[in-house]
Amino acid sequence: MFNLLHFNSSDDHQFSPLHWAAKGGHTKIVEMLISRGARVHTTNMGDDTPLHLAAAHGHRDVLLMVRFTLNSTYDSMFYVYVPFLAQLLKHKSDINFVNEHGNTALHYATFWQNEECAEDLVECGALITIENKYGDTPLDKAPPRMAKRMMGE
Repeated sequence: MFNLLHFNSSDDHQFSPLHWAAKGGHTKIVEMLISRGARVHTTNMGDDTPLHLAAAHGHRDVLLMVRFTLNSTYDSMFYVYVPFLAQLLKHKSDINFVNEHGNTALHYATFWQNEECAEDLVECGALITIENKYGDTPLDKAPPRMAKRMMGE
């Protein structure tokens, strides 16, 4: 069990409170944790970041919350998250970070067919050409229709 008084502590599998909140899609908890200093780029035993978990579970709201940590350009469609801009900019989350299997958040979004999450990640700069340890790119994991959309076709 992790220490509830420390936002960057972890449990037996190195899941931080931010990992659990991102995995569960608990946006209010994610907001609170980040505003109180939780590290956006923390990893668990499999080297997954909270971004990996949000993408894998289709929690678009959580992905959009970390948008400003990935791309500092203001985009008016994400105006809801502007109050958190200053806090989020302190924490850099690498959108193309690979876990122990070489997978990025985009690999997970495409594998689990979370199309909106995949599109958001690509818009934020996720690369569609990164190969995991098995030689698969996010496009290889995507259903054909999703792959075409990600390639702009």
